[in-house]
Amino acid sequence: MACHRHVAARWFSHRCDAVRTLSSDTLFMGQQQVRIEHFGAPYWLKIPGQGR
Repeated sequence: MACHRHVAARWFSHRCDAVRTLSSDTLFMGQQQVRIEHFGAPYWLKIPGQGR
């Protein structure tokens, strides 16, 4: 069963019984941002600065 489906150019989340979970320490490994490539398109996930 898919956890997400693409509808009208937006992603909608659906309930999943098993979702892969990563800790932020594992995901960022000491960096402030990670680049995720999805079907060739780049996306960035950043840790926001505190108090900004």
